Amino acid sequence: MEDAKGFPNAEQQRSPEEASQVIPALERDLEEFLVHNLDQVEPGLTLHWEEGREVGRQYEIEGGRIDLLCVDSGGDYVVIELKACEAGDSAVGQLLGYVGYVRRRMCWGRKARGVLVAPAFSERAKYAAALAGLALRRYRIKYSLEVVET
Repeated sequence: MEDAKGFPNAEQQRSPEEASQVIPALERDLEEFLVHNLDQVEPGLTLHWEEGREVGRQYEIEGGRIDLLCVDSGGDYVVIELKACEAGDSAVGQLLGYVGYVRRRMCWGRKARGVLVAPAFSERAKYAAALAGLALRRYRIKYSLEVVET
């Protein structure tokens, strides 16, 4: 089954057990790719560091875990939330909670903003993100096959 834009909706195509295994794996793969290609989200982004260590992946906070906590070229925080399938308004709410935490507990004179990364976005998510000042980034996965000589 596909969503309105023709993207597979992984939660509808697979059994709950299969989806619970596939979706986290895809998000981990996406996270791994983005960690090494943060400039594709925004030029100048780096992962957050504390005490001389890079700690911006799966950053633990009260009530959750930020997928990627980054710092932009101006020194402000950028909270990145990754979704393996279409992002709805609940993903926007989740990201806003993380950005709110960073603003309240970590900023100390800096700013914080959020970026939601997904293959597609519901219309409600787009409206909510626009109102909240969140950036949206769509990713595409491209597969190719090549002949292997035997």
